[in-house]
Amino acid sequence: MPTDFPIELLTLGQLCPLLHRKPATVYADIAAKRFDRLPPIVRLPGQRKLFWRKQDVLDWIDQHVQPAVAATVVAPNFRNANRKTDPITESQQSRRIGRPTKRQQFERLAAAREGR
Repeated sequence: MPTDFPIELLTLGQLCPLLHRKPATVYADIAAKRFDRLPPIVRLPGQRKLFWRKQDVLDWIDQHVQPAVAATVVAPNFRNANRKTDPITESQQSRRIGRPTKRQQFERLAAAREGR
């Protein structure tokens, strides 16, 4: 772009590498009106093409920088290493996410009927 213009406009093809997103993702965010996921859009009158001001994009990226968090080091507890874990905690950890199995559904149904 010539340096005569004080404002540099970016097209979708230039924006996507800066945001590490695909064009389809940007279009989906616009269609779903999720403008919080995008830098401010410039819509020029009489054009359907979308533009972004380069300075707005860089400022938007700067606003979303998260500070680094210091990692906490936890020393292993070797005293309790051989102790068996609590069975309740073990069952909660092994619990699967999602729909219960048919067997679990029937067991719950039978337990509910017995409770009546």
